[in-house]
Amino acid sequence: MLRPLTEKDREQLLAFAGKEPAVNLFIIGDVETFGVETEFQQIWGEFNERGELVAAMLRYFQSFLVYGESDWDHHRFAQIVNEHTGKFEVSGRSDIVERFENGVIPKLGQKRQLYLCELQSAKELSDHHGVQHLSVDDLNRLLVLHDQIDDFAQNDNGKEQMKVSMEKGASRTYYVEEDGKIIASASTAAENSRSAMIVGVCTHPDYRNQGLASRCMSALCEDLLAEGKTVCLFYDNPVAGRIYKRLGFKDIGRWTIYRS
Repeated sequence: MLRPLTEKDREQLLAFAGKEPAVNLFIIGDVETFGVETEFQQIWGEFNERGELVAAMLRYFQSFLVYGESDWDHHRFAQIVNEHTGKFEVSGRSDIVERFENGVIPKLGQKRQLYLCELQSAKELSDHHGVQHLSVDDLNRLLVLHDQIDDFAQNDNGKEQMKVSMEKGASRTYYVEEDGKIIASASTAAENSRSAMIVGVCTHPDYRNQGLASRCMSALCEDLLAEGKTVCLFYDNPVAGRIYKRLGFKDIGRWTIYRS
């Protein structure tokens, strides 16, 4: 049986997602921060005949994230995505979301495959002098930097999503500036009581190869680890992967994102 989940399902959902806390960081973080039912977030769950949760799909604004065990009906989840109007994103562990290919979701769009890696120790982190913590009031300054980064896909709700996440404590950003302009940054997403995802690691094109983004990451990761959190991130660039591994990150799996 597939149905929308409610706050009554919170405990069962978190226990299910907690089977793979790194893979389900976004589900755990968004439920802890925003709850199960909000205007911009909805979760569906599939239950077996024993009432056990076997799959779940989170919609956060226009992004869908899917997690399931070996026996679940991906066609029913696909129907929900297919009924969504406008652009959308589907993501999850590669072996899970690749079931939506071959026409199951006709408008999956561009496919991107990433490595998922994890940091558990601060011993390899680099110096982080001059790094500052971004306030919500400075969000527009950060977005000016993001506009300079070719790999960053902006969406209509991007600023609002970041603002909501920062105000809820589910996201933070550390940055370096020069002459009042942010030139490098690193952020978190889906922060929860146990873990956080590093996102938005970037440097302005005119200031690259100076270790600025590594400084931002090191400051951010050091604080997260001091709070007892596991730190995760995605990458697909081998050069970036080598940088992350020098900071102590280790690969733990593959991740796929589709953007319509």
